[in-house]
This record gives sequence, C-alpha cells and structure tokens, in this order.
Amino acid sequence: MVIVDSPPPPPSAAIKGLLPFTEDDGKLFARLGRSIELQRLLANHPERPNRGCAVRGQSGAGKSSLLRAGLAFSLGKEHSVYWEAVPTAAPEALLHAVRSRFPDVTTLESLPGEFPQRCVLILDQFEQLSQRQAEHAPIFALLDRIAKAPAPRALSAVVGFRREYSPDWLDFEQQCNFRAEQLPINLLAPPAASQALTVLAAEAGFTLDQALVNNFIASVTAPEGVSPVDIAIGVLSLANFVQKLLATSSA
Repeated sequence: MVIVDSPPPPPSAAIKGLLPFTEDDGKLFARLGRSIELQRLLANHPERPNRGCAVRGQSGAGKSSLLRAGLAFSLGKEHSVYWEAVPTAAPEALLHAVRSRFPDVTTLESLPGEFPQRCVLILDQFEQLSQRQAEHAPIFALLDRIAKAPAPRALSAVVGFRREYSPDWLDFEQQCNFRAEQLPINLLAPPAASQALTVLAAEAGFTLDQALVNNFIASVTAPEGVSPVDIAIGVLSLANFVQKLLATSSA
C-alpha cells in the first residue's frame, strides 16, 4: 500500500532515477546507509597521514553519490574539489575544476607543492583514463606526486572507479611504488536497502506499507546485495504512480 501525503509534495531531491546524489543532497544522503564508508573516506583528509584512497565498486553501487553527497559535502567547498573524469582533454578539464575553487592555481604541474590550503582532490569515474594514453599522463603524474609528497600534505586524493579497472590501478601503484588505501563499495544489505527505500519514499511525500517494502527489496536482491540504482528506480516508479493516482482522483 502507498499512502500519499496531502497536499501533494513539491518535486523532491529524493527522486533521482539514474542520476547520482550531489553535494546539495548531503543531508539526505547521510540517512541512506553509507556512514561507515563515509567515515573511512573522511580519514583521508589531508590532516591525516594517509596518502589517499582508491574507491572501487561495480556499476550502480553508488560510488558517485558517496563521493559527492558524502565526501565532498562533508568536507565542504573550501576543502574539496570534485571532478568527474573525461577521456578527452582530461588535464585541461581537471585544471578547470581545480581553478573553479582555487583560481590562483595555474598548472597541474605546480601541484601539490603550491596548493594554497588543505584539500582533498576527488577524482570520480577514473576508469575513463588510461596510463597508456599520453594525453592522460599529467593526471597520473599528479597522483604520483601527491602520494610521495612529505607530510603534512596540503593535498590528498580520493580516486573512484569501477572494480574491473582495479588491475590497471594496481599496475599504476606498483609502477610508482606507493599504496593507496583500498575501499570497496559493496551493494547494500537488504535491511539497509529497506531503510533507504523507506527514507526516500517519505522524503518524496509518500509512505510505504512495510509489506510492500519487503516485497520490493526481495524482488531486487541479488547474491551480492541490493543496488542503490534499483532503489532509485523504484522510488521514481512509485512517484510516477502517485502522480497518476493524484491526477485520477482530481479529475
């Protein structure tokens, strides 16, 4: 059973579909069952001695949401730069992202030594880049410099990628002789997925009967757990159903 709040709610940030949560959704994301992973990421703030973190997980596990709505939101704009990797003109795109927050930075080559303050560089969808591509070399060189910079470090890096990219990343670590902390992002356990679905539905303006929640989670549970994408699509479908229900009742 779906119970609709009255009057109907305005469009909600809980209804994402295939889009990730962003920094604007940080408070909502904090209620969606990723607190342990977030705390491990926050341990990589430059005030800590860690050299960085490699976040890996299958497509749809929620890496981008964790990095943006979790890590970037928690650190704030003054202490983080989020960048979604692109294969074309990647160094220029990364520099643009850095300069949008810190305009005094002139080149990637000047980092991390000339970085003006403590900050975490968040590089998402890193599987878009290859060490074998000469045009991507400045970004890999920057990560090498960050890893080998003496403490205390003004700049650290958190790199997110699909798990099938792991061999490429490990080859890079071995070649440069450093080791980042590894953080696997698993699918949600069914109890956490049920809680996330309930929270998102309530945020979107409707209440779900527990039997409906249980049935839905059972239908999308795989051996490894529940994909956040399946939950997001479920909330989107329910929101569409609620809109049609309201339209019918008002006709």
